Amino acid sequence: NQMSFLSILKLVVQLLPIVLECVKAAEAAIPQSGQGAAKFAFVKELLSSTADIGKEVDEKDYSNALEKTINLAVKLFNTVGAFKK
Repeated sequence: NQMSFLSILKLVVQLLPIVLECVKAAEAAIPQSGQGAAKFAFVKELLSSTADIGKEVDEKDYSNALEKTINLAVKLFNTVGAFKK
């Protein structure tokens, strides 16, 4: 059950505000540098565990979209200096 490009795009757009807030919360909770992998894993697991995946969303597609969205959010915050200590 492969999701179409538009389905994935719609999912990413819906998730983006939530992902941004989760990334900010993880950074606020664990401000130490060198903990990016742990923070990433936390945000991904948090969003994966609370999502109602159901039958209409392929779990692998959801996971891939989630990973890319989290990475892009972190990259954005790092680029603009939002996580500078």
